[in-house]
Amino acid sequence: MRRRRHPAPLRPRARSCTRRGGEVTRPLPGRLRPPVRRRPDRRGRRAGRGDTRAAHADLASPAPTRVPARHARRARVAGRTAPAPAGLGVAGGAHVTVRLIATGGTISSHHDGRGWTELAGSELVAELVDDLDRAGVDVEVVDVAAGPSSHLSVDDMSAIAGHVRDAVADGHGVVVTHGTDTIELTSFLADLLLPAAADRPPVVFTGSMRVHSHPQPDGPRNLLDALVVAGDRAARGRGVLVCVDGLLHAAARVVKCDAGSLDAFSSAPLGPVGTVQGGTVIVHDDAPLAGPHATDLAPDVPLLTVYPGIDPSEVARTLDGRRGAVLEVFGDLNVPRTLWAPIHEAWRAGTLVVLASRPFTGTTRSEGLDLLGAVGAGGLTAQKARLATMAALGGGAGRDDAIEFLHARRLVRPHDERSSA
Repeated sequence: MRRRRHPAPLRPRARSCTRRGGEVTRPLPGRLRPPVRRRPDRRGRRAGRGDTRAAHADLASPAPTRVPARHARRARVAGRTAPAPAGLGVAGGAHVTVRLIATGGTISSHHDGRGWTELAGSELVAELVDDLDRAGVDVEVVDVAAGPSSHLSVDDMSAIAGHVRDAVADGHGVVVTHGTDTIELTSFLADLLLPAAADRPPVVFTGSMRVHSHPQPDGPRNLLDALVVAGDRAARGRGVLVCVDGLLHAAARVVKCDAGSLDAFSSAPLGPVGTVQGGTVIVHDDAPLAGPHATDLAPDVPLLTVYPGIDPSEVARTLDGRRGAVLEVFGDLNVPRTLWAPIHEAWRAGTLVVLASRPFTGTTRSEGLDLLGAVGAGGLTAQKARLATMAALGGGAGRDDAIEFLHARRLVRPHDERSSA
């Protein structure tokens, strides 16, 4: 592949992506897609792609493509191999196997001078062969036709979590490459759906802020770090992690806070739960353990942002007849007094009303939620609170059982002080 001296713009308004190499397994539910410009393979034929419109219920999946680090050859792509970190290695020299689930996103987007293509997971891994060999990590690749993460539905995210669950059941550590727009949501949903175990293999999501063809891409380093973490025993038994820019974030806490910077993710106010330094994985003691999991998701849980002057009838319509709903409110879960009545009436009717704070900074105070008839989402963002509510109400669970699930996962915190804001 010939390199361009001056790369094309990093974020085109529209791009057509296709995937080359590997197998597309258990495609996600279909969505309308723009026509794609397929990249010719080495023999001049157009590279094929699995039918992304296949139903999620189709469980016929080809075996993962295995890319052993010590045997794989470098892919002939116009990318850069991440520099070898010092001190990388596994004690005793034993190799571990990590399964890579490649779902697309910026990390695999490549401009070849004629248009945009999406690199297969095996191509991303092949650039890291030497480093992975020194780290003692072999990689199995499963390519999932997901596309830009901003297009994903909750069903799509659940399907990705299904691939993760299969890999964990096989005893593998797992890395998921994912677009950064919704990586915090898919990783959190996977955390809600994965069975807990004290020795559960690590599950790590990663992505990049720069495309693969950027002169200084951040994707190779992020992917290498994530693969090393997924093969490290220090990360076993923990909740799902997000690895970017050398930092490990808990999926429940991480938020994308910048659309352009490499330092785009934050876990404020608690901060990251670990780091990757020179190939050494350091996981802090406060990293969340894997919690109780949901087996199903309740559909139709709305999310409504409360704004100054909102019509109470709009809130009443949103809550009417729902099993659960999330309201994004102010400060320490402060609710305008005009909304007290519709919220209380919904609670009396059996609706699980979850209040999420717009600042999402681990709030511990409220306007008397017990009297109002609601529960707080702790430090979850409103979008994560919605996913947690869907998981808590899944399988027909009642409101009390749902609240118990949220408590068990430490997603609901006590609110016993009155806010003065």
